Parts: sequence; structure tokens; C-alpha cells
Amino acid sequence: MKSTAAPTASRRDCLRAMLVAGGVSLWPPVPAALAAPVRSAEGFHGIPLAGESQRIGFSLRDLDGRLRRADSFPGSVLVLFFGFLSCPSICPSTLAELSAARQALGAQGRSVRVAFATLDPERDSAAAMRAWLRHFGDDLIGLRDSPKSLERATQALRLEWQRVPGSTPDRYTIDHGVQSYCFDIQGRLRLLMRPGPTPKEVASDWRRLLDGA
Repeated sequence: MKSTAAPTASRRDCLRAMLVAGGVSLWPPVPAALAAPVRSAEGFHGIPLAGESQRIGFSLRDLDGRLRRADSFPGSVLVLFFGFLSCPSICPSTLAELSAARQALGAQGRSVRVAFATLDPERDSAAAMRAWLRHFGDDLIGLRDSPKSLERATQALRLEWQRVPGSTPDRYTIDHGVQSYCFDIQGRLRLLMRPGPTPKEVASDWRRLLDGA
């Protein structure tokens, strides 16, 4: 598996430290100070993006084989998170928090679409993904594509990830960035969401985007 930067011997420890700190995986040139769970000058709890960064998108197939892009959901906020089904903690906890944030929006929650893209299409079948995603809601979008398409998407979004060998060839795990990518109603990449803000705070960011902020 490839990532957007060369792996280092201490990378797993760095990722664990960022999880504990509630920070963000590497996304140059975001300053380290932005990793703290504070409200930005723009009034968002997530990290606002501007300029060329807003034009970054992705193209991945869903579990029915349909091609999905950042602008495939006009009028809705799209939240994209990358992970894998055998992830022991951060993937299920992140989806649970995103689902709680949608519930905090009430009726507006249906205008926020959550997409989960697997970094492990080799082991994560479409059927297994459907069953797993149902634990977090009845309308989550599963994305599962070829390794080449996945590589293009993660490179475009500058997601850091790598496969880590296990005791046997099929017992590997995956280290990956913990940020969610938040696209506005026009399909522009507007926010990086990271662990730290509460579901109500995340919901307030989404409400602003739904209102055209």
C-alpha cells in the first residue's frame, strides 16, 4: 500500500500520539496549533480550508458500483471518512460520533450524508460493509474501489496511511489519518474535522454549511 509520504519507523507512535491529543494527521501546511479543539476565527470548530484547497475532490465507487464524487450530493453536506472494518477503535467511534452529530441536527440531519471509504477493499467486502454501516444509520454511503482509484483519492486528499504487517500475511492492520473531510452543498471541501469537538459542535458546523456559510 502506498501513502502520500514515506513511512518512518516511529509513524505508528506518532499516530497514536495524535489520537490521544485529539489532533489531525499530516496535512501540510496546517499548523500544529490548529490540532487543539478550539473555535476558529471563522466560527467553525473544524479546520476551515480556503482557496485551492476547496477544489480538492475525489472519485470512488460505492457498494453498487456507482461513481461518487464530492459534487454527487447537491444541496447536502457530505462528510467523508477513510478507514477499515477491522479497525479496533477510531473507525467505529468516529462513525458513532458522526451519527450523533446528525441526530443533533434533527430534521436537518437528513441533509448531511456520511460516506465511509474502505482502505482495505481486499478484506472488506461490499456485503460486510453494508452490514457494518447499518450499525450507524440506515443511509450511510459505503465506498469501495480498486487500489489504484483509492490511491488517487487519498493522494488528492493528502491522507496519510499505510498497511502494517501482522503475524501472518492476512493479519495486517492499517495506520491512517483520523480526519473527516467535510464538503459543502456545492461540493467544495470546506472543513477538516478531527477528534475533539462534541457532536453538538460538529452539528453546528454542518448547520452553518447547510445555511450557505
